[in-house]
Amino acid sequence: MEIQKYKQESSIPIRNPFHKEVDKIASSFYITNFPDYVDAKRLWNECESYGRVVDAFIPNKKSKSGKRFGFVRFLGVKNEEQLARSLASIWVGNYHLFAFVARFNRQEKKEALSKNTADKTTNFIPSQKAEQVGSSHNKRSYASTLNGDGDSKGENK
Repeated sequence: MEIQKYKQESSIPIRNPFHKEVDKIASSFYITNFPDYVDAKRLWNECESYGRVVDAFIPNKKSKSGKRFGFVRFLGVKNEEQLARSLASIWVGNYHLFAFVARFNRQEKKEALSKNTADKTTNFIPSQKAEQVGSSHNKRSYASTLNGDGDSKGENK
């Protein structure tokens, strides 16, 4: 027990002055579905043949589904989705790795949509007048629709 305590206290992270520059050009990938005996070094070695690996990390905790997971960062990735598919072809023993572009590295859906529709009008509703768009008489809750409160589109007046 004392050896582990000493080892934890003496471990000091290495300070890299180029850390921010590496973050700008590196791509992170979320890796899961590997056996318990795999450590970060083994994960590094398995992924090394697919590109230039600069970091491999496996946290001590497990995912919500109870599986181990890790992150691998590569330099100079031109097509992240293609590399993720290639990494997913790796087998470690009887385990088939699952690889995805890390969430914090991916472009959000809203950002992607706003870039694609930057020149289009987003609040245009042709069937309603402008003053009716935000009015309360126009809105119905899901519960009121299920309970049959008020008129619905299917009913005749």
